[in-house]
Amino acid sequence: MAARKAAGVKLGRPRGKAKNLKLDARRGEIQKYLDMGVSKAAIAKIVGCPATTLYDYCKVRKLKARKKIS
Repeated sequence: MAARKAAGVKLGRPRGKAKNLKLDARRGEIQKYLDMGVSKAAIAKIVGCPATTLYDYCKVRKLKARKKIS
């Protein structure tokens, strides 16, 4: 690592927020379940990720259940 650093190669994780998250591919499905009133823990099981990952994803992408207009 010292040789790479001396060569001027940037080491480590890039700064800032991630542009693409692993759940972006399933965003529509997650939103659909939120609108249906399914709990986030249940959605996490359906999607196949830990509940904390889904909670963080919803927070970052500002996903909430949308109200249905009757």
